[in-house]
Amino acid sequence: MRDNTPKTMWARGEADDTDKQQAVHPRGLMVLTMASLLLWSVIALAQQQEPIGQVAALQGQATVQHAGSTQAVPLSSQNAVYREDIIQTLEAVEN
Repeated sequence: MRDNTPKTMWARGEADDTDKQQAVHPRGLMVLTMASLLLWSVIALAQQQEPIGQVAALQGQATVQHAGSTQAVPLSSQNAVYREDIIQTLEAVEN
């Protein structure tokens, strides 16, 4: 007698419709992930703006955190300043 249960059929490479739908799901997820990464990179490129100014002079120390960044970096003379930058200065030390 021949056993034709879905488990046996699937093991022989004769998947039923349910198995085919499950096999397509990871492929669809991969396509969605790739599309999301592509969209994110286009948005990141679009956010590269023209500077709205430039640091002319700096006395003491300051940092700048650019929009979309999580880390502040030291600011120096001649650095470009962009819209939505967060600039922080250190407290002045009195002698």
